[in-house]
Amino acid sequence: MIASTPEEALMDIEQILQSTLRPIQPDPGFVGKLNQRLTTPTNVVLEQPPSRWRGVLLVSIGLFAGLVLLTIFQRGRS
Repeated sequence: MIASTPEEALMDIEQILQSTLRPIQPDPGFVGKLNQRLTTPTNVVLEQPPSRWRGVLLVSIGLFAGLVLLTIFQRGRS
């Protein structure tokens, strides 16, 4: 049977599916839990991007510590 309109084609597909697939009854507990999870908003935590100042501070501390160590080793050699 070939359908002539899109509506008839959908009806044909629906009839084929109804005759092929058997209906199931999901567990009511599962459905209730799923409903609660879908309808209850969850807490969302947004992560803040790392601050540029933190990176600048770490680089500055590293450079300062390097200069201090370099000065100490230079004085130790003389």
